[in-house]
Amino acid sequence: MIRIFSSPRSLPHIFYAFTGFHSLLIGLFLFYVPVYLWERGADLAGISAFIAMVGFSFCGSLWLWDRLRRRLAFKDIIAASFFIEIAALSTIFLRESIFFLPCLAVILGAYNCFFWIIQRVLFVSTISADNSGKKFGNFQIYVAIIFKIAIFTGGFILEKYGFISLYFLSVFFSVWGVLYFYIQPMQHSVAEEMSQTGPLSLAFLWNFRDRQRSKIIFALDGFFLYLESYFWIISLFFLTPKSFLRLGLLVIILAIVLSIIFFIIKNRIDRADKQKVYLLAVALYMAGWYMRGLVRKNMDDYILYSLIICITFFTSFFRLAFNKRFFDHAKHRNSFKYILLKSYYSQFYLGIIFAGLALCYLFPPNFLKVTQILSYTYFASSGLALLYLLYPASKAK
Repeated sequence: MIRIFSSPRSLPHIFYAFTGFHSLLIGLFLFYVPVYLWERGADLAGISAFIAMVGFSFCGSLWLWDRLRRRLAFKDIIAASFFIEIAALSTIFLRESIFFLPCLAVILGAYNCFFWIIQRVLFVSTISADNSGKKFGNFQIYVAIIFKIAIFTGGFILEKYGFISLYFLSVFFSVWGVLYFYIQPMQHSVAEEMSQTGPLSLAFLWNFRDRQRSKIIFALDGFFLYLESYFWIISLFFLTPKSFLRLGLLVIILAIVLSIIFFIIKNRIDRADKQKVYLLAVALYMAGWYMRGLVRKNMDDYILYSLIICITFFTSFFRLAFNKRFFDHAKHRNSFKYILLKSYYSQFYLGIIFAGLALCYLFPPNFLKVTQILSYTYFASSGLALLYLLYPASKAK
């Protein structure tokens, strides 16, 4: 964690500092939002509707962000991400109000927008087509360490001391992040690149087409990202005795295993045949979703945790291969515009898809338990993941 607090004299330092602070903040509480909603009585239909609102809010926030970025200093944009995170946490004080879920969804969508766009812009500015796999592997290990420590800390504080203690700790780190980026010197090459690209118009978004079938892939990826970060987290919560602390411990153990694996493979992925790696990654990702459908609480512990470790590795390996492919494409075109396109399409179709799921989950068959509905969702997703094969490799040299 020393690197978080070193002076960000270069883009990699800025990137790692920004990612470090926000990984800490997300792990402390925002990671637990799905299970927090479930514990407060939200069902699958309610959580799906919540995700849909987050997606639409992201799109609206991105439209605004795309027009403010040319008027604000890059430090101001970074600072705004921390203030929005505080606002998202503060909505918990409205938890007895009927406006709680809509307010949290809207602000969380805005936070996701600022965090993910800034992070991707910084990351793509630090890589080349020859090292994107290695860089993303390093990034995953770095994030895993900070994120998992924060998850464990957040689960411990939630279970032992409650939300108020966690709230003030998060506010402390958010204010620290704002001060850190305002005090430290920063390069301005990222801001210059952003200023050279005008805001994307609705006509451009509607008419965009490319040979990589990016629009289809981006729509697909938003759906899967939220299956991973919401539904699968709820499934893991069911496997623990519905304990925030034990869920945090489970995630920590998985992180240790994955960090060792990624340390071994991260330096090899850029030298390997990129098409074979990607085909293998998609196959494993499909297998991972099928395995999720098989997971049951009453399984033998050895089988259960072997499945969970395989699922986690298959997912992370796919994310490594897919993000390498995405950033390789981004480096061979207007990378900033490509990042915005991915965010617009993934979040808009996220809203559409999960709004549809909310309607489907609204009247579930009486003979199906929640865990069974989730299993059928995972089985269907296993087949749907085959569409990732439509995303070709970058042919530019």
